[in-house]
Amino acid sequence: MLLHFAGAALASGAMRWIGPCRIPGRLVDCGAYPALVEPGAPGPGVAADLFEIMDSAVLAALDAYEDCDPTRPEASEYAREPLPLIDGPEGVAQAHAYIWNRAPDSLPYFGPLNKIPDGLLQKHMVF
Repeated sequence: MLLHFAGAALASGAMRWIGPCRIPGRLVDCGAYPALVEPGAPGPGVAADLFEIMDSAVLAALDAYEDCDPTRPEASEYAREPLPLIDGPEGVAQAHAYIWNRAPDSLPYFGPLNKIPDGLLQKHMVF
């Protein structure tokens, strides 16, 4: 669903892809979806794609998809927070990312075997 939404937003010009980047934190496999945790953790970080959002409706839709309510963070599954880029396009120092907003042990399938050490979700997924 997220890929379909992103494709529609890109096609309409409501957002544009800037390029690949890497953000601090660790990625864990929760079964149906990944979660970004420990945004201050040392290490290689997490591979991501950087987008510029030109329409606030896209940001509101992404927040809803990620169960992120900036007006009620305590009730949200994820929090949208600015993070410094470890690596990314020249001239871009930070970007917003959705971070797991609950205790790590509340994640589905959380455990050492579910960490994605290199931060590359595509490499970790089995099709």
